Amino acid sequence: MDKNLNEFCWDTEMELDASVAATDSLLFPHVEFMHRPLAERLFYTGRPITVRQEEDGCLIRGKVEVTCGDGIFFSTTDGLELVKLSQVVPDSEWSTSNPLQQEKSSLNEVTSTPSNIEAFEAIANGNDNKELTADELLEAGMTPAEIVKVGQWMELQDVRNPLEVRVVQVLANRGGLLTVSDGKRPENVLLASERCHELGWAQNESRNCTYETDALELLNRVRGDSVSPRVFTSSTIKEHKFEVGMMLEVLDVTNDGMFHPGYVCEVLNQYYFIVRISHSINTSSHHQIICNRSYPYIFPVYWCARQNIRLTPPEDYGEGEFSWSVYREKCGLVKGSAPEQCFDLPRVQRSFDKLRNVEVLDTRTGDVMYPGKIVRSVRHLVWVHLCHYANATPPNVYSISSGHLFPCGFAKKYAIRMQSATQYVSMGTTLSGDRFNLRTLCTTRPTPIFVTPKKRFLPSVWLTSDLWLPIVYVRKNCFAGPFINPERFRQIPDRYRPGAMPSIIRAILSDLISCAYKPKQLCELLMCAKDSTLPQILVKARIKFKKYRTRVECCEKVTEFCGWLRGICILLDACPDLFGISNTGCESYCSTLREIRSMGTSSHVWTANTHTTTQKCIPRRLRRIVPGSQTNLSQTQVVKKKKPVIQIYEPRRPLTRAITHKEWRTRNAAAAEERKKTENISPDSMMVVRQPPVSSSQQLIATEGNNYPQNVSHGASLEERLMLLPPVETNPLYWTASELSMWIMKTDLSSVAGVLEKEEIDGEAFLLLSLNHCMENLGLKLGPALKLSALIKELNNVCKERFIV
Repeated sequence: MDKNLNEFCWDTEMELDASVAATDSLLFPHVEFMHRPLAERLFYTGRPITVRQEEDGCLIRGKVEVTCGDGIFFSTTDGLELVKLSQVVPDSEWSTSNPLQQEKSSLNEVTSTPSNIEAFEAIANGNDNKELTADELLEAGMTPAEIVKVGQWMELQDVRNPLEVRVVQVLANRGGLLTVSDGKRPENVLLASERCHELGWAQNESRNCTYETDALELLNRVRGDSVSPRVFTSSTIKEHKFEVGMMLEVLDVTNDGMFHPGYVCEVLNQYYFIVRISHSINTSSHHQIICNRSYPYIFPVYWCARQNIRLTPPEDYGEGEFSWSVYREKCGLVKGSAPEQCFDLPRVQRSFDKLRNVEVLDTRTGDVMYPGKIVRSVRHLVWVHLCHYANATPPNVYSISSGHLFPCGFAKKYAIRMQSATQYVSMGTTLSGDRFNLRTLCTTRPTPIFVTPKKRFLPSVWLTSDLWLPIVYVRKNCFAGPFINPERFRQIPDRYRPGAMPSIIRAILSDLISCAYKPKQLCELLMCAKDSTLPQILVKARIKFKKYRTRVECCEKVTEFCGWLRGICILLDACPDLFGISNTGCESYCSTLREIRSMGTSSHVWTANTHTTTQKCIPRRLRRIVPGSQTNLSQTQVVKKKKPVIQIYEPRRPLTRAITHKEWRTRNAAAAEERKKTENISPDSMMVVRQPPVSSSQQLIATEGNNYPQNVSHGASLEERLMLLPPVETNPLYWTASELSMWIMKTDLSSVAGVLEKEEIDGEAFLLLSLNHCMENLGLKLGPALKLSALIKELNNVCKERFIV
């Protein structure tokens, strides 16, 4: 034991991979319970207490508002006061000193109501209006782990059959991790477990539990040396409302963490029931588990679909998508889905940080701990990679309420055997700081342009800091994970040449994103939290004109690069030796990962809908609230009132080319109004101009862009045609070459404006150009020449109509 304790050190391990310890208290609710003072639960909000004042020693009565450590805020008629835990006295002293005020205070206590949830929980546990005793004050300043002593007795439910209770004795207490025995076999159990109870707990008829043989006689002998009942308030089992035949989803922790459909096959009592996991439908041997309402690995129907997690159908279900209605018919179930109100799952609204170090308790023996890294999480479930295995293994799934996760340093503090992490090739530190002899080959002093440099220039940050990496090899024969396409992965380079560490990190991550089945999903797997305090790097990738970017926590030292790169591979469920600085074979034996069914792309939990969907989409009626149990899962017909349809008149928009500048519209409208005024004032004085023949290009534009009626007047069609040109305010015959160039810049032929200005073509010469001139003299291709010729003809028409040339 001492050898393992001295070998493994978290500080040394975290210096090799640039990781940090997990500090989120939501991960360790059992540790928080065992190491918080009992006073925080004993003095709940609203409880009346008696306090002795330090000045005169008088007793005052008040109610608890907040308890924090050994300080208590309690309210009296005079206001809010802060007192220490040592000033609180038993309630018996108040009743003996003030018998008259006792009746009044008790009346007020009965009529008053609790102010928050803690008070209601205290009432439900039977703690309301109980007198505070001297024994409770002695234990108030201690933690539950300190209250339990070696040699005391308690009751323990059997792990396989919770209806059977044993009387056990505490043999060892390591920070709340108890070693107990009933004289036959020792067992390790956590103090915060729901299986631990005080003596006499099973004698209550409402529990429906029985003692083992000779346990009742032992109970009568050891009643005087029992564990305090006040330490068993961490988790209490509540009555369930499950019925036989109700369907639900189950996480099978013994089968590589895959989710399966299941149903309730038997109800034991009001607290426990048996769930059958449907690995197959027609097989006689089924895997069954005993559950209660708070069991963390059972979920309502369509829970996996909401979390985008794969639900593995039974093996003999058949082809096609999984449907709960078909599953119900094949299993011959009468009930429907279990109501969501039946489940009492831990409530966690955010995800936990990735690649945080934790200590994991062995689920079989409970006597050894392993180093682990958090890979991903959803709600209260956490995927943890165990780092002590030499072979590549898939991550294990734990619940925050399972009592298997502990903060770093817990094993060392309480002398629990800790398994060392596996060793891997890494880059050691250098005394000189010049790992690749760059200071003799390069210089940080720039040389003038006309002087031949003797040394290559390199910024000082790369010479003074140890940020240069050697060749990084890619082992393409290793398992790349269920998220990486093997065909695309073979196309990336076999090695990355020596260079700056940030550049190589970006190149590796960018190639991994480009090789993924779903690049967006891979970016989410690698992305860190926005409020992360660790160094971060922004990685960009471009795949088929789509840009992807993600924010990844990175290392800052070369000595941390190999360990950090292993962490990236662990996040993707790939072989940890997929990348490395040594050109050797795989040392993690990742061929075993390919043989595991749950690590395949078509069966992995987190690759739902990568190729084909595993179950039908969530019905509209079940997307927010899962309905209660019912005999029929078909959608009920609900009569919906039709909303009145309000038709809003919208005039038909002309199918002309859109005009970007508003000035063109206003100027053309003003010009049209002026023409109308002149026609109304002197219609005889206007010269009748014969309509010029319509060119083929104008006919093509009119037929493709405008669908006007046949009876539209010539003036209206001319105005619509003029909308295609920029405004013509002056006579084009008098335009200079620069004015013509500026006018053409407003059209689609802006590239021709420079050619015309270079050839010194003014407005008069522009109107004389033909198609042959545009192609032969100006050197234009056929497409721009045709457009320019059509533009010249339209400008000629405008010049004839407006300026009467």
